[in-house]
Amino acid sequence: KNLTCEQSYHNLLFGLLFNSLSEWIVLSEVEAGDGILDLCLIPRAGQDHCFIIELKLARIKDELSKTAEIALKQIDDRNYPMLLLKREYSHVKTIFKVGLAFNKKDMAYKCTEQRPRKRSFSHSYC
Repeated sequence: KNLTCEQSYHNLLFGLLFNSLSEWIVLSEVEAGDGILDLCLIPRAGQDHCFIIELKLARIKDELSKTAEIALKQIDDRNYPMLLLKREYSHVKTIFKVGLAFNKKDMAYKCTEQRPRKRSFSHSYC
């Protein structure tokens, strides 16, 4: 009803995704890279792609596209794809990074695709 803050959109989207996608792990507000990402959708099995979603509230309708671009840039700036280096997510081969911007009932998005970084392990001995 009163979608005037980013958290309102986040709660709405999380509720829809969590209840609709039983074959996916829906992560919300988790630490990743150098920050806390808004939403991440990771397949349990059968799929090899995931979605990292950053949400932003645009102050005015004319700023939707620019705000979506800012949201997308934040995914890279804060290195959120590092989350996918965990062993339990090794089946993920493609990351779709999505910046979503909202203003009342209007929405814009920007999306890019990347491959996860290679998992590397280093050992140090005393």
